[in-house]
Amino acid sequence: MSNNPVSNGTVVNFATNLGTISPPTTTTTNGIALATLTPGTRSGTAVVTATVGAAWGTTNVMFTTSYPPQNIAVTAYPLQIPANGVSTSTITATVTEVYGNPVADGTTANFFVTSGATIAPPSASTVGGIATTTLRAGTTPATVTVRVIAGSRIGEVNVVLYAVP
Repeated sequence: MSNNPVSNGTVVNFATNLGTISPPTTTTTNGIALATLTPGTRSGTAVVTATVGAAWGTTNVMFTTSYPPQNIAVTAYPLQIPANGVSTSTITATVTEVYGNPVADGTTANFFVTSGATIAPPSASTVGGIATTTLRAGTTPATVTVRVIAGSRIGEVNVVLYAVP
């Protein structure tokens, strides 16, 4: 192998697991074959393969979404905690865009809670579409609502603060 360019007109086949390649088969000019990789509606890593005869090579291309938040699924674990002023519940917001993909990393999720508990931190940036915070129980039994806002979308979950025997 001498790293010399292949002959003009050598056929190169392209393939990908994400998005589309056009044209999927082309020929070289001065050792270069050109094709265009177009993202679809899914985020993720496209593995692009170029094949010439028995030789092949791959490269990875990351597609991220630029769509705003469309849906926020909020969970709490655990859903019930003692109203003792120290117990906590992890609040997780999964933020997706219109095609169901995670929003871009760094999207801000703001957390709010009704009286009877506190939230810290009050905002978090998404990583892989997920932002988390911690709810700390107050000392009065109640059902509190945690509301999450990202972009113009809202999601919520209820956490029960039960009486300590």
